[in-house]
Amino acid sequence: MTEALPVDLTYGHPGEASYDERRHEWTFSRIPGFSRRFSIIHEIVALHSHVASPISSNSISAYARSQNIEKIARSHPDLGPAAHLLPRWAQESEIVERYDSGVEPLKSELIAFCELSSAGPKCSDAANVQIAALAGGGAGDCVRIVCLNDEQYGWHRHNRVQLQWKTLQNGREYRWEGRQGPVQQLCFAEKLQVEHACWLAVRYHTSTFVIQLSIAPKRILGSMPEMRPTTYDLAASAFYGNAIVTLPIECTGGASHADVCFSPWSRRCLGILDQEGHWSIWTIKKYAQREELREATAIATGSIHDDSSQSVDLNEGFNDGWGRILWVGNPETVLLATRACLAAFHIEFPYRRLSVPDLELSKSGGLILDMKSSLSDLSYVFVLTSTRIYWLRFDDDTVQKDSDANLHIRCLLSWKHFRDPGDISLKISVLDNGPSKSSR
Repeated sequence: MTEALPVDLTYGHPGEASYDERRHEWTFSRIPGFSRRFSIIHEIVALHSHVASPISSNSISAYARSQNIEKIARSHPDLGPAAHLLPRWAQESEIVERYDSGVEPLKSELIAFCELSSAGPKCSDAANVQIAALAGGGAGDCVRIVCLNDEQYGWHRHNRVQLQWKTLQNGREYRWEGRQGPVQQLCFAEKLQVEHACWLAVRYHTSTFVIQLSIAPKRILGSMPEMRPTTYDLAASAFYGNAIVTLPIECTGGASHADVCFSPWSRRCLGILDQEGHWSIWTIKKYAQREELREATAIATGSIHDDSSQSVDLNEGFNDGWGRILWVGNPETVLLATRACLAAFHIEFPYRRLSVPDLELSKSGGLILDMKSSLSDLSYVFVLTSTRIYWLRFDDDTVQKDSDANLHIRCLLSWKHFRDPGDISLKISVLDNGPSKSSR
């Protein structure tokens, strides 16, 4: 239960320090190279998406690794006293290199979650249903919509302790075929309250779709031949969805899309960033001729390199197509990132570029690896680079004053993470630590 894992990190911050006056020594909350392992209470279940993992399972044998270390020790005699430390470090390095070789930077989140109301807009007997969207199919080219079920599990010797969570097993399922190749990203539009329909953005190499998903009301269950429920209750209800907006890459400059997101304040506002740094903001309205379709209109466009006063970065030549776009602070401001550049824009007229802190990528030779907004306050953003983690805050006062002397986005904290600078697979996971306090 508490034995150390062989792949525990041997580096990093030791944590909080305290001084033991009796022993006259310093102690730390974390010991690098040691952690506790917890036993699982349920077997790991595959999602059955039929998408092959890009990560290679080939690894160097222990004998081959020892032979390589002996060659290194003979070539560099000064490393001889530390040769016994190399096998474990070499094994960790092989894991990182093997994972990096299978990383696809253009692929973002391939699983997303949302909550729907089971009743139609005019029905009163509503029940909320949580759903998950994930890539599926033989080539990962379709979207699976699965209803989440509740499960409870516990330890055999402690039956009084039960854990409850959501599972994809035995859930009702709906499939949407995009027929555009492998899915690159799935993103639900955020909602202030649960509704009978939700919007899902599906990004492919050549286009981005917006799908409207709903749960079929009881009165129309019999009119859907592709869904044949046995009864007319909630357990037999069915999902249905249709593409209401299609944005091919020809509409956004011709380059493949790198990232897509909805505005947290309005699901009718969609942001797209392509692999060449061009961004566009689209508003989605009802189509005049057809009720089931929508039309998208670009309300703001630009490039992450427009009017840039920043110096040319040494890593600007490294471009694998990765990019991120998100709203920050208010509905009129977007923050964008590529591997070598961070930029912010005010998307309402008059359009202008906002000042951002210098991440010193040219000095450290690093790259931007990930960017996420806070779940509790949309004014806060976390940026991960090859060497550091940045905590940024959007300053709405300087934007309203239109002041160029002050930073519109300030750096609150910069923290070195001690991970491998060459590991481009690092990501940020932002957790919700309570009810949202953001004033959307």
